[in-house]
Amino acid sequence: MMKFILVVLFMIGTMMKVSLAAQPFATGVCDCSDQCSLIPPKGSKNPCYQGTPTDAAKCFQTDPLLASGTTWACGTCSSFGYSKYLRNDPIYTTMELYSK
Repeated sequence: MMKFILVVLFMIGTMMKVSLAAQPFATGVCDCSDQCSLIPPKGSKNPCYQGTPTDAAKCFQTDPLLASGTTWACGTCSSFGYSKYLRNDPIYTTMELYSK
């Protein structure tokens, strides 16, 4: 029984990866020419994410840790008040994280 459950969980995980990889990113998400920032909602302690429009769109649509209400905007995080560089995201390694 345990082996069956593990096989089913593996198959579900594999299908989710294929499903995410096959979906094109929504048009209009991070429709910027240079840098795109993912700005947390007011009052959130989450960092601002900064990256290329392609990387930011992928992160915006797939990162389960983004705060509900996060919005995207063209420009750097520092231009929205998040000037302290923290580090790159450990999963979305091309996305830089900033705090106020």
